[in-house]
Parts: sequence; structure tokens; C-alpha cells
Amino acid sequence: MQLFGIETDNQLVTLSRYARIVGYTEWAFFGISHPDSTRFSLRKIWNIAQREDIANYLSQAQYMIEEVVEFPLKPRWITNEFHPFSLSLFSKWAKILECGIRADEEISSGAVVDKSTDPCTVTIVGVSSILDVSEVEVYHPGTKSVIDFSSAVVEVSPVSLGAGVYQLVISIPKPRLVAEDKWDNPESGWVYTDPDVYESTVDVFRVYNDPSIQASLIYKDCSNCDTSFSSSLTEGRDMFIVNPEIGSLIVDPSADPSCSNKTFVSLRINYRAGMTEFNRHLESMVIRLAHSLMAAEPCSEPIIMRLWQRDRDIPKILTRDRIDCPFGMSDGAWTAWKWACGAQVVRASSLIGRMK
Repeated sequence: MQLFGIETDNQLVTLSRYARIVGYTEWAFFGISHPDSTRFSLRKIWNIAQREDIANYLSQAQYMIEEVVEFPLKPRWITNEFHPFSLSLFSKWAKILECGIRADEEISSGAVVDKSTDPCTVTIVGVSSILDVSEVEVYHPGTKSVIDFSSAVVEVSPVSLGAGVYQLVISIPKPRLVAEDKWDNPESGWVYTDPDVYESTVDVFRVYNDPSIQASLIYKDCSNCDTSFSSSLTEGRDMFIVNPEIGSLIVDPSADPSCSNKTFVSLRINYRAGMTEFNRHLESMVIRLAHSLMAAEPCSEPIIMRLWQRDRDIPKILTRDRIDCPFGMSDGAWTAWKWACGAQVVRASSLIGRMK
């Protein structure tokens, strides 16, 4: 999946969220020259290379923290996770939300964007009243590059076109709708009044959990009940979540009785896991670690420079723990490491890792 043309995997701190946290106007951040930018202390026009850099470092920082805490910082689907066969097991990632695989259902292809206001709106008539708005995702037309509307309004409401007919209204801040062919903006930025700068249509999908394939069992099958064995796969086995916080699961074997010599050897599991509650402090940890990983400042604006320098600073006197910190010795890396160690899910695998 992409975010503003940049590959992401359920990125916790999106580009628009980063801009908001550091106090940057989204117009300038996404390459648009707008008069309102003069009201902000941070208004230098960013280019695509700067956005790519910060997105990549934010993604790397998130991955590093997730490897320590052992759960996704933002919910995502994990598919075909391999395990030796056991009816009772621990998933790699903790904080399980549900078992199954990701499913995509098209709500509208080429939905018209009303660009006359900011935020822009997308209205789709004829959706189901039971549509969960948290499942809605919006993409640039004909792509899987997602448009971030995390701070926007999404609502389903009835319309006067007959019983059971509802409309979906999505509000998206205009700077986030820069058209795909306009991502590489000039140094002076695109003129905000030019309608061609923004997408005229978007694709809207429902992304939800499909529980039909939760686990697949791999077994050795004695086809002739002699010494000749072959490897086979059987899908559609259910899983039961025993303890979602630590990722404890039980798999229902429901073996095919066609051969009494069938021996299960391994399995693949599918589930969705991650944090669901909003956590501003966690966002700060990802940003501080991302800054600490950057060899050069992401922007020459003074406040960005100060944040980057704060997170890159290494004290003259270091403790042994600070020197051995896997994230690095800088203030941003050390702060993120301490938070991650405190948030780590404690289970058998975690304890073994700590004893190494």
C-alpha cells in the first residue's frame, strides 16, 4: 500500500499527522503555495524527496519499535504466519483483534470530488446503513495509493430517496488530494487555486476482516497407507483467541478422517493485531526515533532543525546501558528505547530474549 505515493505498511504517523505534530501547514508540506501559509511559522514548500525521506524514516522507526514491543503500533493483518503444528500456540504479534484475512470491497470507483470547498467532500448514495465508517478507505483513482483522511469526517446518513437508502459523506482536507501527477511539485509550489492540482475523482473501498480462512494445516498424507507420504494443505480451520493481549491461540484441527495415517506437521495462521487506542505519546516516540536515524535534517526551517538536533544529540557522558542501546546513543533513540522496553508484551518469548 502507498501513502501519497510512498510505500507504507499501516504507518502510525502519516505525513499529514507529522506535519500537524511539528506545527507545519499542510499546504506547504504537500507542495502547495497558499496565502494562509503566512500565518504559520513553518511555511517553506516541501518537495517530494523530503516527504519520501521523512516517510521512510517514520516507517523504519515504527518497525524498530514494533520488533521490541511485539505488537503492531497500528492494526494490520498478518497472513500465512508459519508455526510448527500445535493446537495451542502464541502468535508472533500480540494484541490480537480478530482472526481472518483482509478483504476489500469496492464501494465506488471514480467517485466525484467536490473541490469547491475545503475540506473537499465525496458523497456516495446507496450504501448500506450497517457500513462501519472505520472500514472506509479512499484511494487515488486507479491505484492503491491511500488518501489520508484520518482527521476528516466520515458519516453515513439516510437520504430522502426511499426507505433503506443511505449516503456516505467523506470530508478530506484539500492539500491531501494533490493529484498523482502533481506529487513532484516545483520549488515554489503549486498554485492553490488551480483545480488541476487536485484529484477530481477517488476510489472508495470497504476494508474489513474475512474470517473464512483463519488457519491452514500442513500434513503428511499416506495416500496408499504404505510408506509413501506426500505434503498436503487443508484450509479453513477456525482459531479461538484465548488471550488477545499476549497472542494466545487455540486451533481447531477438525482433521479429515479419510486417512487414519494423516500426521499434521505445521500450520499457517491469519489474524489482525495491533493497538486501537489513540496514543499521542507513542506518536512522539516514533517521530523522535525517526529524527535520530536521519543523518541530515528533514527541513531547514528553524523549529524542524531544533527538533532534529534535540533527537540527534548525544550526551558527553554516557552510561553503559546508553552505550549498548540497540536504537542508538542519541536522546531520541534512547527515549524511544526506554518506552519500547516498558511497553513490551511479557510472555515466554520475551523472557527468553531478555536472558540472551
